[in-house]
Amino acid sequence: MTKEILAVPGVHPSPLNKRTYKSVQDIDEKLTKLIHRWRFFNAGPPMKVTAYDGTEICYQGVAFKGSPVQVFWCGFIDPYIENYSINLFEQTSALAIECQFPVEESIEEAKWLLLAMIRRIYHEMAETDQILRGDGFNFPEKKDVSGYIESMSQTITEHAKIEKLKKPLTSHNIFNIDTINSQYAQFGTNNNIENQELVILFKDIASSGEGEVIVLSKLFLNSARSKNLLSKETHVILTSILNSHS
Repeated sequence: MTKEILAVPGVHPSPLNKRTYKSVQDIDEKLTKLIHRWRFFNAGPPMKVTAYDGTEICYQGVAFKGSPVQVFWCGFIDPYIENYSINLFEQTSALAIECQFPVEESIEEAKWLLLAMIRRIYHEMAETDQILRGDGFNFPEKKDVSGYIESMSQTITEHAKIEKLKKPLTSHNIFNIDTINSQYAQFGTNNNIENQELVILFKDIASSGEGEVIVLSKLFLNSARSKNLLSKETHVILTSILNSHS
């Protein structure tokens, strides 16, 4: 069976696709290498491979049946897929926020690439299983992995939904000012800071006497980004507060 292409046919790639695709491709390669280590099961020297929790799986001089088969199919690759996918979703949403691109769209694209990867990985498992159960010349029928694919696909789909809920696009219009003493001032029209609280914050900044914070605050107000985040009225008020304490 020809291995499925790692792609989402018929879908126009987003501007973040190249980065997302590279990340999924890296996961695919790592997991494929882990699976291929099992192909040395009957090679002579001990077959060693590391489980996701860090424990070492080691076999030598035994047949690929019973306990080794259970270890191979029951929980060896699953934690890798799930945890790598969660990490990818978090990285993808962070990149989308940084690039001011819709988080939901970027997560959806990552999800479909991961679902393609899942099918590739479990078919790689089935092929490895078939090789290990054969005698080098004759091989049994491949194991049906549709149930594994369906279960893991559902798990990854649920994690994608959680990531979309956790980091909605409208909650991340934020600008941070980092000072030398590691104090932060945070601004945004969609991060639950009301205009009144912004006024209080800027009054505190203006009266603090900390020149660097005041300068950075003015730079923020003079930036194009601040004009997108703040209403014209709020922008005028905050600028006036800073200027009155110059």
